Amino acid sequence: MTDNQRIAIDRLTEYRDAKLKIRSTKQKVAVIEAKCNKVTRAPDSIMQDSGKRDDKGNKIYVPMVVQHQMVGNSREGYLDQLMDMKSEYWQQCVDAERLCMEIEREIQQRCSGVHAVILSMHYLYNQSLERISVSINYCYAQTKRNKWAALEEFGEKMSHNEP
Repeated sequence: MTDNQRIAIDRLTEYRDAKLKIRSTKQKVAVIEAKCNKVTRAPDSIMQDSGKRDDKGNKIYVPMVVQHQMVGNSREGYLDQLMDMKSEYWQQCVDAERLCMEIEREIQQRCSGVHAVILSMHYLYNQSLERISVSINYCYAQTKRNKWAALEEFGEKMSHNEP
């Protein structure tokens, strides 16, 4: 692998890394949501059977007195964390979309034809080389050679000061 190809791969995989970071944040949001749901009690969970029945024979439930002592984080604390994490999640989504558009523009500027198609499909749309081969009607070996040539072309046209 040449230096130009390594530089190109580093730049093109930034979008994949951003998507992984989004998945991680989404899992953290789910954990905090679960904690919020655990701390928050449903109204029907504080009702008890009075031992009486109404005219239709249904049990009558009355509110029971519940003293709840908060240990650790409060419900408000979890809600604050949840809002912060959701805000961070959406910001990461926006940043990743912006990064995807930048990389797509760079691919179109630095590569042409089948090279641009291969790089876009592989690095932005996460398609395997086998699937790309079928869609562009090339054999797998030819697609693989074109991918390496495209990476060389992309890396060559990058200034070496770019990230």
